[in-house]
Amino acid sequence: MHVYLAARHVTLTDELRAYTEAHLLDPIRSHTGLNIIRVEVQLFAEGPNGGCHVLVEIKGHKDINVREMQDNIQAAVDVAKDRVIRNLTEIRDKMLTQRRHPKKFSFGRLRRALGWLSDNRSRQT
Repeated sequence: MHVYLAARHVTLTDELRAYTEAHLLDPIRSHTGLNIIRVEVQLFAEGPNGGCHVLVEIKGHKDINVREMQDNIQAAVDVAKDRVIRNLTEIRDKMLTQRRHPKKFSFGRLRRALGWLSDNRSRQT
């Protein structure tokens, strides 16, 4: 996996680089089941707010493109991480459940699609 980390209109300090590595890049690296080719992360500031733009290129699938604006850059990195991980999980679940011969089913995804509650397995109204 090739990682490209850049900062626009912000100085990329060692603390900011370490925070981005720990909170964004390590969870993407540890995500299993997908062949991630490249990750581009751009940290930027627009006025008083900070932002994070993440592009994840996956072999054989569409790219994941996420842009987040929050009060500071660290908060934007956290929200972008949540969105990227959710998209990676959806791609992996789709790959597992929609093959010609699926290996296993993601019961969490099926439960969400059918509207079942996780505690008593009754339908939501």
